Amino acid sequence: MPLLPQWHCLHIADEVLPYLERRGVTEEQIDTMLVDVPCRCFEAGATGVEAQPVSPSSWPRRGTPG
Repeated sequence: MPLLPQWHCLHIADEVLPYLERRGVTEEQIDTMLVDVPCRCFEAGATGVEAQPVSPSSWPRRGTPG
């Protein structure tokens, strides 16, 4: 894939997550991104209720309590 030369099946685990952690993203925030938010989307789809988008401006900023 010339368009995405760094992409491979372990890209998120090997490169993205360590990058986020080095920049101060907490384990709890990563769990929210990778587990909680997708789970809410699937649950909303299963019940016929639309998932509400979450604006990045509402995300906790680094160094502030979440």
